[in-house]
Amino acid sequence: ELTNSKWSETTFFGSEANHQIIPKISYDYTSKKKQSSIPIFDTKDMINDLYTYERLLSGERYDGIDRFVNENDITLSLQSILKDSLAENNELKFTLAQRFYGDDEVVSDTENIDFETRKKYSDIFASAELSINDFKAHTTLQLNTASSHNDENSLIAKYSIGFNFKPHPREFLSVTHKKSGGSRNLIISGAYPFNNKIHIFGGIDKTFDTGKTTKETYGIAYESCCWAARLAHFKTADDEGYDYGTGLELVFNDLGTTDTYVRNKIEKRLPEYEVEFD
Repeated sequence: ELTNSKWSETTFFGSEANHQIIPKISYDYTSKKKQSSIPIFDTKDMINDLYTYERLLSGERYDGIDRFVNENDITLSLQSILKDSLAENNELKFTLAQRFYGDDEVVSDTENIDFETRKKYSDIFASAELSINDFKAHTTLQLNTASSHNDENSLIAKYSIGFNFKPHPREFLSVTHKKSGGSRNLIISGAYPFNNKIHIFGGIDKTFDTGKTTKETYGIAYESCCWAARLAHFKTADDEGYDYGTGLELVFNDLGTTDTYVRNKIEKRLPEYEVEFD
């Protein structure tokens, strides 16, 4: 991996700021092995989701342990970061990245098939993030680099647009409009503290195309000097309707949590809810 960054002085909304440009080139290699004889239990093909910068750079395609992808790839990326000299939380960041594949075939997650063909290159990842004090706005685009485009194969293949207001980990509001995997979703989450011991949290993920709620999460938490408790209820759409679940997590200082499943599920569904009990 080769990285070369350069700093320069400029202004950011009238304040003194530092501007950093970070070009990066990396090469990744993982041997190509047949894996069709291995059963698939919980592996998910993440290429159907909107790209993230970290996933594109890592080259990871599958979420799970049933498949590992082959790599012979070069990744090019460029970041431009404008950061306020006095208020480090105030910044404007632009990112571009694309991955070029040296192998025409990639490990498949289809049963009884070892490899499948793919393009010579990935879609282009492009993002812009603006952070000012407790407010953050973001736009992420996944650009289809095919030579021709139509309604079913547009230039902007997937996108995410949203904002987040977060004065405190236990007090925030996040709204995101996302197109990924063939559907458009509205994702809203938040938390609110009644006092220094009790706060509520929740989130909903709704599909525009069908009007159906894909995921729903809400709960309440209590914390004191020595222990904390968090009760969460989950609603998840499936082929037959909805699946419901409720979990209780108890956390004792210096001993840890009684239910990592509840904690992990909350963190996955509500990524802005970053509450760590002592």
